[in-house]
Amino acid sequence: MGIRLDSLRNIVVIGAGYGGLRGALRLEKLLGSHPGYRITLIDQNRHQQLITQLHEVAGGRTPAGVVAVPLDGLLGPRQIDFHQARITGLDPELKKVSTDRGEIVYDQLVIALGSETNFYNIHGLREHSFTLKSLGDACLIQGHLHEMLA
Repeated sequence: MGIRLDSLRNIVVIGAGYGGLRGALRLEKLLGSHPGYRITLIDQNRHQQLITQLHEVAGGRTPAGVVAVPLDGLLGPRQIDFHQARITGLDPELKKVSTDRGEIVYDQLVIALGSETNFYNIHGLREHSFTLKSLGDACLIQGHLHEMLA
């Protein structure tokens, strides 16, 4: 069973992309400094990726570090607890999130994990194309472009 850190009602947001981060910030604003709530944000990365700028990294126009904004800077002194961890399971009956660093009990859960690319069952598309949804994807494309132009 997960360990409850204290008697506060814990709102857990999993995923710190645009939706998850915006949701956590909005919850913090709505709840203000209400003493009965805690907001916990969980993501596998310590940074948010500026998805709309990934093509700049892929094309070599922008360094990778520019599109990876540290979450510490975005969260600052806010009343949001950040945990860097990979989600390994959810148990809605026991109201707990399992991560590679332990379990977190919640009262309310917001799931904002993003999406996966749909290849629409087009034969060969997955194997012969690149996706552009992460900083890793952008760096992979950039490396491929350099290799092809060399």
